[in-house]
Amino acid sequence: MVKKVAVWSVSDTMRDIFPQSRELRETVERHGWNLYDMTDQPEGRAYSWDEINRMSHAEQFEVYHNYMFIPKPKAGQTLRDAYAVTKGFGPSLVIDDPNDDR
Repeated sequence: MVKKVAVWSVSDTMRDIFPQSRELRETVERHGWNLYDMTDQPEGRAYSWDEINRMSHAEQFEVYHNYMFIPKPKAGQTLRDAYAVTKGFGPSLVIDDPNDDR
């Protein structure tokens, strides 16, 4: 009798999640910002503000993904209105693989 064994790696089950995601999210949120994953833009174009408003901010962060900092909106404020205050000069973030040799 041959026994079949399922084989998978940690990255298969975790989608290459940045190990300090929780700490990063807490730090960013403590400073009044949220991060939105902009990696998979639709049809090669940038997301519209309507599309971004329907997104949830990232709870965990994936290696090599691109994230947009958007200030936490005030009650009744859209993400676009919250971002307009920054005049496009907010921080940016790309998470590299912490296991890569540098």
